[in-house]
Amino acid sequence: MTYRLFLLLIFCFTGHIIQAQSLDYTLSDDSLVNKYTSDKRVYYAARTDIKPKIDGRLEDECWQKYGTWDGSFIQQQPHQAAPPSQETEIKILYDDKYLYFAIICHDNEPENMNPILGRRDVNTGDMAGIALDSYNDKQTAFEFNLTAAGQKVDLMHMGEYGWDFEWNAVWDGKTSVGDSAWYAEMRVPFTQIRFSKESEQIWGMHIWRWIHRFQEESQWKLIPVDAPAMVYIFGELRGIRDIPYKRNFEVMPYVKGKYITDTESNENFGSGVDGKIGITSNFMLDYTVNPDFGQVEADPSVLNLTS
Repeated sequence: MTYRLFLLLIFCFTGHIIQAQSLDYTLSDDSLVNKYTSDKRVYYAARTDIKPKIDGRLEDECWQKYGTWDGSFIQQQPHQAAPPSQETEIKILYDDKYLYFAIICHDNEPENMNPILGRRDVNTGDMAGIALDSYNDKQTAFEFNLTAAGQKVDLMHMGEYGWDFEWNAVWDGKTSVGDSAWYAEMRVPFTQIRFSKESEQIWGMHIWRWIHRFQEESQWKLIPVDAPAMVYIFGELRGIRDIPYKRNFEVMPYVKGKYITDTESNENFGSGVDGKIGITSNFMLDYTVNPDFGQVEADPSVLNLTS
């Protein structure tokens, strides 16, 4: 009995060591990279009862009264694990409906900042953004970015360096350019992300900044350039508590028409609806009525029987 108990203790102790070691990043040849990647970073969001005006100026009372600013970003490229050329600060607030993000991108050469306006989901000029692993599954995440010119870039992380830029959420974001920094302010509805029903949310979080003129990326929690994946290395976002669940319901109707004139007139009209229903905070039902399959049903099939 004593021998079995001894084996059991050895097994549990060994398993605990293996689990602890699995949290250490040792894949890089640079020990400093391994150190910064293994360091656990946690940010605690603060609840606010004052709603900010999303204008990119960060002058609202809530940004002065609630929460704490955090920084200490680490450069990922071009000089991995080195201090960044410019400092960056972030603050995160929330209420029952929204997450609020503020990012201050300091710059000691403001005349050289690059607020380049582009199309949605196109990376242009100086940028900053945040990704949230709200499932906390270490594989998927929702990312919200702004260029210095105020252009939105949103996407989903899908496994090992897979990204879905076709995902377009409904959220607000504005930027402004000052004399020593540019500022990003975002408002993301909880309905646009999926999370558990736990009273306290624990999410993975990644925050990054791109300085175009230096081709430099700095990160709140370092993700090495040679890492096999990203999301499992994220830092943590804590402090979000008691978010009331609200059922999400989306309707996207469509109509179509076609008129062809050759030897005789041919008219074709159709309509339908697509939509989403939030069953729970982490389960979404997609539905469709009379879906639009293009011309799949209309095109005649032709079988070639000739030689």
